Amino acid sequence: MKTVKTKIVLLSILSLLALPALAQTNGVSTNAPTATSNAASNSITAAVGTAYTWLTSFNPTNTWVGAHGYVQTGAAYQNQLQFADALEAGFNVWSPATNSGVTISDNLLTAGVAGTIVNDSIDFAWRYDIHDVQLQFGAGPGYDKLNEKVFADIMGEIQKHTTPNTHAYIRLDLPFEGKKSALELIAGIGGEF
Repeated sequence: MKTVKTKIVLLSILSLLALPALAQTNGVSTNAPTATSNAASNSITAAVGTAYTWLTSFNPTNTWVGAHGYVQTGAAYQNQLQFADALEAGFNVWSPATNSGVTISDNLLTAGVAGTIVNDSIDFAWRYDIHDVQLQFGAGPGYDKLNEKVFADIMGEIQKHTTPNTHAYIRLDLPFEGKKSALELIAGIGGEF
């Protein structure tokens, strides 16, 4: 069940990223690659270009104004392998300006086997809103349940509205436990309230 749910979430996100590129090209390619390495290079460049276009094409009607918090779920990856499901809840606790402020978020990773907790971190992040995109950078303490260790967590997150009340997100986490640390990538969907 965990694998099917993860595949559905990832296919949804990839579909959202691919829609602008399909709409622009009408499915017809004018550049035929001459070598296999050239084709791989072009597909990577196209994917990065599509993601860049999607993140930088702002929709002024889907802004973050008035959002007090969010809940989001996704899949967590480390070394290109999914190792956990993610559930995050965040609250905007201080907003000195209309487009920035402080957010507190709780990021819970579970193994999907009877809800086994992998780790949990609470982050204090500075957020910056640009139309329908929200950027967050922060840090905080965490607890690795499997190894029973406390760690320091450094995070960065991009949230992009898909509708006025929902968003897709990508989060990078670096949990630091002494000499051991590995970058985690979390991607998924969420909603605001």
